[in-house]
Amino acid sequence: MSNREPCSALVWNILERTCWIIESPEPMTIDADTVMTDLNMYVIWKEGCTNIGYYFDSLTNTCLKLFSTSGKTWHDARTHCQQNGGDLITITTAQKWNFVNSFLSCKSNIWIGLKAEQWVNGDPFINVFHLLTQFNNYDSMYTSDTEQNCTVVYLRSVYVFQDESCNIRVRGDYLCEITMS
Repeated sequence: MSNREPCSALVWNILERTCWIIESPEPMTIDADTVMTDLNMYVIWKEGCTNIGYYFDSLTNTCLKLFSTSGKTWHDARTHCQQNGGDLITITTAQKWNFVNSFLSCKSNIWIGLKAEQWVNGDPFINVFHLLTQFNNYDSMYTSDTEQNCTVVYLRSVYVFQDESCNIRVRGDYLCEITMS
């Protein structure tokens, strides 16, 4: 995974027949003939997702939004997700991991909803992904933090899931989700 190439990911809005490049505020109108097959496409059609800028994944029935900021602690990122009607993402199936992995393929480290090997929805962490993890409750850069067990996904690292400082370390990216009923 360490030698992944950057990608372009588009979000297709069926209602407006427009496409957005992820992280670009400017829409571009395309017709079906111009869509390249090597682009990741996410179809938006679920009510509730389009209203607040979330992208709907029909396979997992969740709405996802990647936030990129100047930096937030894990707790601040979680609070922001909750204020938007969701929570940090839980990734409890291989199918959901595959979607998230594609969705985040242009990023390198992202806060997710895993703390102390437990997802924010209460489920325990089970490595259904068969990826290397480093859960040692230790962040060598922030040893004074009493909570060092919040998880970051490093897509370009040997250890894809790693725990870090929850209250001091800041990350610019975090992934929120709203589970649809």
